[in-house]
Parts: sequence; structure tokens; C-alpha cells
Amino acid sequence: MHVSSTLVAMLVAAGPIAAISVAGAPVGTAFTYQASLSFEGAPLNGFADLRIRLYDGAGGKAAQVGPELA
Repeated sequence: MHVSSTLVAMLVAAGPIAAISVAGAPVGTAFTYQASLSFEGAPLNGFADLRIRLYDGAGGKAAQVGPELA
């Protein structure tokens, strides 16, 4: 019984250490976005002229980040 209580104590002590090491990992700058395009309620099947802009927030006061991609 002493071995199992020691094991439980070790696991409880190791949990926060593992969480700290994961929380300290750097976050990358890449992201993936998936969407679907539709026209008049049907999936778009053809060519489209897309202009993509990235903003630093939501709403009318958000500033564009980087150039527009076409």
C-alpha cells in the first residue's frame, strides 16, 4: 500500500511541472483557415477574384496588418 501512495504522490507532484513545461512552449505564427464559398445559395463552382486582408481586431476601428493579398 505504501508503494501505491508514493506513486500517487509522485504523479500529483509531476502534474504541475508538466503543465508548466507545456505552457512555456513558444507559439508559432502560422495558422490554417478553412471556409467554403457560395454564390446565390449554391457552392461556388468556377473562378473568383479574392482579396484577403488581415486585421488586428474586430469592428470598425481595427487596423489592417500587412498588405492585401490578391
